[in-house]
Amino acid sequence: MKLDIPVYCLHIIENKDRMQNIIKLKSNYDFFSNMKICEFTKVPINVKIGDMLESMHTWYYDSCKKSNITVYGGVFSCAYNWLQIIKCAYERGDEFAVFLEDDYYPNFTNMNDIVLDLPNDADFVKFGITYPYWRDEVNIINKTKHFVEVSCINGHETTISHNAMCFGMSRKAMKLYIDLQEYDFHAADMVFIKTEILNQLKIFMLDKPTIIWKNSSIV
Repeated sequence: MKLDIPVYCLHIIENKDRMQNIIKLKSNYDFFSNMKICEFTKVPINVKIGDMLESMHTWYYDSCKKSNITVYGGVFSCAYNWLQIIKCAYERGDEFAVFLEDDYYPNFTNMNDIVLDLPNDADFVKFGITYPYWRDEVNIINKTKHFVEVSCINGHETTISHNAMCFGMSRKAMKLYIDLQEYDFHAADMVFIKTEILNQLKIFMLDKPTIIWKNSSIV
């Protein structure tokens, strides 16, 4: 895939310390040097979801309203803000885009080589993952130098779609995400999409992704 892919970074402006991470990322990686910084504010933790989402997409609003729960502000902010950024990329006409959170920093230095190795027909790509055991949740279809093409095992709430961190989406994937209905996802979190929906896409995982919780006891 070509290197001039649009890159969007979600930045919560209250997290001032994370701006240093953004500056470091832009300085150390050519690929991220021109990324767009999308700034949002945190959602108050003590506000009920049902009172806040009148203008939000139906699938998220209806599901949370049924639960009538208070959701941690960071989780709600993440899901709501990513929806806005993905819609923005789609409306700008991007054929493919990379999205990352403001605290993401790769565990590798050869970002350009990795992006060039990404197949042109990729729909959904993860450069980072929450847990180290993701290989147990997928079937490996194919391999490239840096990526594995996978399908998610049916019936499994896969960590492939959980947590944003750093991911890529084709125009097809953006449209699928924007059009999701409440029965298409598992929980109130970023791209936590049901396996049968996710498997409509060509999914690629970085063979050695950045992992958040390397020492997780969850297996």
